[in-house]
Amino acid sequence: MNRLRLFNAIVVSMLMAGIVLVALALATVHTLNRRVIEAAAARNRQAEFLLAASAVSRSITRREDLHNSRRMKPLLADIQHLRPGIRALELMEFASGTAKSVIRTGHGGPDRELSAGDIRQLLANKVLSDFEGAGTDRLWVFTVPIEADGTVVGALRGRFSVSKYDQLIEAQEQVAKQVAVAAVVVTSLTMLLLVRIQLHRPIARLLGTMEQVRSGRIELEAPMSGPLEIRRLADNFNQMMAQLRAAMSEKETLMKEVQGWNEHLEKRVAQAVLELDREKDNVAAAQLAAQRNSNLAALGEMSAIMAHELGNPLNAMYGRLQLMKSSALPDESVRHLDVIKAQVARMSDVIQHILKSTRVDGRPAAVDLNEVVGEAAALLQAPDVRMIASLAPELPPIAANKTSLHGLILNLITNAAQAMGYRGELRLTTEMAETEEREAHVLVKSASPTTPMVRLRVQDSGVGIPDHAMDKLCEPFFTTRHDEGGTGLGLAVCRRVVASAGGRLLVTSAPGKGSTFIVDLPVWTDER
Repeated sequence: MNRLRLFNAIVVSMLMAGIVLVALALATVHTLNRRVIEAAAARNRQAEFLLAASAVSRSITRREDLHNSRRMKPLLADIQHLRPGIRALELMEFASGTAKSVIRTGHGGPDRELSAGDIRQLLANKVLSDFEGAGTDRLWVFTVPIEADGTVVGALRGRFSVSKYDQLIEAQEQVAKQVAVAAVVVTSLTMLLLVRIQLHRPIARLLGTMEQVRSGRIELEAPMSGPLEIRRLADNFNQMMAQLRAAMSEKETLMKEVQGWNEHLEKRVAQAVLELDREKDNVAAAQLAAQRNSNLAALGEMSAIMAHELGNPLNAMYGRLQLMKSSALPDESVRHLDVIKAQVARMSDVIQHILKSTRVDGRPAAVDLNEVVGEAAALLQAPDVRMIASLAPELPPIAANKTSLHGLILNLITNAAQAMGYRGELRLTTEMAETEEREAHVLVKSASPTTPMVRLRVQDSGVGIPDHAMDKLCEPFFTTRHDEGGTGLGLAVCRRVVASAGGRLLVTSAPGKGSTFIVDLPVWTDER
């Protein structure tokens, strides 16, 4: 059904095109014929009229001959009789710049009066011609000058009918119509046959192949038959189907690869989840170890303070007991003094035992500062703190105890985060200590100022440190965060670690502008 509709549409289109072409041809032929015949008629009539005017001009030798109606009227009647196409003749005389009708023969409508321009052209021996086509009988009007004694004295006007030529034009138009109709019929039948053979059959085969491909048989190819354009269309269709088959094959291959990658990715994700869980466990363990180390360092600091604060009184008490025992005392008093002396010695032993059990090993070793900074920074759990690490590469190792250094850095980072309310920017910087910080407040002085050192900066954007608190920062149990649970032992531990390593500890701060703690630690040498 679709093929029949397509064929009918093509046939109707061809017929309409043939009819339009024939109509255009008829109009063109009609116009050309009319113009050619009218031009020929005009030349023919003008030539005839010039001969008639020549005969009249030879009969007039003087101006008075124009008024000789007995002679001129029969002459005009003979001319009109010999030339049946002439409908009327009129002889006119020129006087005082005007044209006056002298003799008139035949019939016809009133002639247009000659204008001054027309008279000037006639006096200049020019022939005037005009066409009257308003009525049923179309006429050519010619006006020829008449000379007497070598001077133009008047003019002869004649009206020629072109009905004979109109009949000739009509007859030719009828023949042209018949030929055009025959041409349309023959052309349409020929085009119909050619369309049927050259277009309809190849297109029908191509459409049949397309319908089968649409139903799923993509392995089919369109037949290469018909005109060049149909063959090119079929070839393009076959190339498109080949590309489609290749694309579908590639798609299947890609789908298999994607499926394989999905399975592989699922395995990798499962492994990554397991590794992430292990890393979380490791981080938790590291955090617990760091907390234990920090607590141990604080406890060691507290033990050192206790040993200092309690050891001296106990030693004094022990010495006094020795003196009292050497004195002459009753046996009962000596016995009580021995008991007191034993308890004092026991207290001193307990204090020394606690001090030894909480003291961190202070033996220095070659330590990579950047590595320890990275490990300590990874333990800070503060998602709203934006940490910026600017660690100088290829720094020399420093002389420090790694465990103590780790606790030092973790204390400084934790204090900085707490000072910012766990929200803000924390900047960690390592570099060689090549310049002195003259504006900084010194918390620990270096034992050897000329020793090469590596510098660590811990800079926060917190509330800053008041000036009155600068001198008390490293005192045990001094803190500005009593309400937040601060113990006042963190910076005391930091001071002990820096001092034991032979380094420097400095701080710069201003209220509302944050604080920067500067730690300078000596470079490791073989002598150490």
